[in-house]
Amino acid sequence: MNESANDIRPQTIEVLEPRKKEQKKKTKTKHKMIQYFIFLSFSFLGFINHLGYYLIITNSQQLATNLGNESLIACYPLALIIFSSLSRLINSKYFINISYYIRVIFLTLYFAIGYISLFFILDNKKINGNNNMAFWFTLIPTSIVGTGESFGEVIILSYIGTFRGNYISGWNIGASLAGVSGSFICLLFKNLNSNLKYLYLMLSPICVLYLFIFIFVDCCGHSEKKSSYKKKYMKFHEKKIPNNNEDENYKKKALNCVNFKDGIILARKYIINLALINFLQYTICYCFCERANKYKYINSKGTIFESAQYETLLLFYQLGVVISNSSLFIIKHIKKVEIFTYLQAFNFILWFLEAQFGYISNHWICFIHLFFVGFCGGGENIILLNNMFHSKHISKQFQELCLNISEFFMDWGILLSSVFSIILDNTYLKTYR
Repeated sequence: MNESANDIRPQTIEVLEPRKKEQKKKTKTKHKMIQYFIFLSFSFLGFINHLGYYLIITNSQQLATNLGNESLIACYPLALIIFSSLSRLINSKYFINISYYIRVIFLTLYFAIGYISLFFILDNKKINGNNNMAFWFTLIPTSIVGTGESFGEVIILSYIGTFRGNYISGWNIGASLAGVSGSFICLLFKNLNSNLKYLYLMLSPICVLYLFIFIFVDCCGHSEKKSSYKKKYMKFHEKKIPNNNEDENYKKKALNCVNFKDGIILARKYIINLALINFLQYTICYCFCERANKYKYINSKGTIFESAQYETLLLFYQLGVVISNSSLFIIKHIKKVEIFTYLQAFNFILWFLEAQFGYISNHWICFIHLFFVGFCGGGENIILLNNMFHSKHISKQFQELCLNISEFFMDWGILLSSVFSIILDNTYLKTYR
């Protein structure tokens, strides 16, 4: 009996082992497919979330000119950002522990209101026979789109933090592709002499996709969390290393004076660099670059760029952002991320001189330089956000609050850039026209 049992056992093992290997292979393939769909979904969410923002900011020169306020172009980036900080604070204080579903449903409706309002205002450009009045009215839906973009960013980025995979790159690629698409669409519409108002009408039904994609990615996320990651993360417990992702029922830290102070201390490195680099790159793009184009310091006569040179400049800037966001697997190894801030400060000086004297003049050099500006800005943004999600010093309870605080100061960097641009263009730089 013992001999026959011993004879059967090896045969049974030989039969079972190929089945187990095949089953593991199928599970691994399924898990990779789930990861791919989640990555793609976050890319689409990032794209939809930022598309309206970039369309408005790329159209700002044309909108301001058509509505008789050419010198106030910086009012559009100002309107996009002015209440963004407030939306982040409100989210941190009151909505931080509310279901992601409820917040995304609200966001979908909020975006649709902004786009439809902007369409109707542009459809009736003269309000009481006054184009100037229409200009100020367009700033209201512009601020709605801006606050929606910032609110959506902190919601989805916080939601990405609940996943064990690294999907921050997918979100940022989608966001930067929105910038490229926005610039390209505006360039196309300008060359075809099409009315910009229809852009914003088309965006309102696209908002519904935001909700459906979120539902899809949430379903995929449940499948991912039940799959092969479970064994991988058991190692954390064996080594007695805290894994913040394991407990999904934790209570997030809401905004108050004590938590705000603690959040600043935890995220001070991210705060300083995000605020600085966004101040520098927004001033370059929406003050120096726009002004150099407006006063023909950049020469592109006789080229396809002549009629829409400013939009083309922003297109190259956004291409730089896309490349940097797609290169996270390489640039994340840069330890001294401050190098991007220093490089952007150097770019700031060069474009400040270009806005005054037009010493470059060749449009291709300007396009390549704007590409580099976008690469530096996008590179530092994605490295800092990636480091924040994987920081050993920021617990899961503080993660969304630290993200909100960092984005809050980033908004203030952009806000100061807009105010600085308006003042500079109407005072010091005015003498160089």
